[in-house]
Amino acid sequence: ARMSAQAEMAVARAQRTLAKTQLLSPCDCVVQDVTLVVGGAATGAVTLLDTTSLRFRTSNLTELDVVRVKAGLPVSIRLKSFEEAFTGKVQAVLPISSGTQGNTAQFTVLIALDPPPTVALRHLAGGKLDVISKSPLRKSAYDGSSCLNKRHMRFAWLSLFSVGFSDLYVRLCSMGIWHDWRLF
Repeated sequence: ARMSAQAEMAVARAQRTLAKTQLLSPCDCVVQDVTLVVGGAATGAVTLLDTTSLRFRTSNLTELDVVRVKAGLPVSIRLKSFEEAFTGKVQAVLPISSGTQGNTAQFTVLIALDPPPTVALRHLAGGKLDVISKSPLRKSAYDGSSCLNKRHMRFAWLSLFSVGFSDLYVRLCSMGIWHDWRLF
């Protein structure tokens, strides 16, 4: 009886503390990632995406095209993975070449994007579930392959060891230390 009274007091205290707890964002942002663990210490993080200052950077304008681009020009950007176009304005054209392709210099242009609609924010924040979920077959394939991410490091280590063993096996066979064991 004494334990249950103490447990009830602890639960009541935790509920009062929870009622006082607030997590406030410094901006009108979209949550991009959460690494907090329920019941764990508050050592995780919440990654926020400030949609009021999104920038797009492109480094593939040639020296022939860059002369027609000036700061303040309105632009429309269409990316292959999105159905809708993004709009914005040229913020800056960097005056130094970012490299060459063939004999043509390439320049970098910074574009300040207009705040995108909420639907498109999911894509910018790192997911394409809205596009994938339009087809039930693609959605199930996405969910099926996503479960592999939970064991990504295990697969990576297994892959590393199998490649290392293969290299060692070939080397020892070529040196005559091991003989080729063929199973088939």
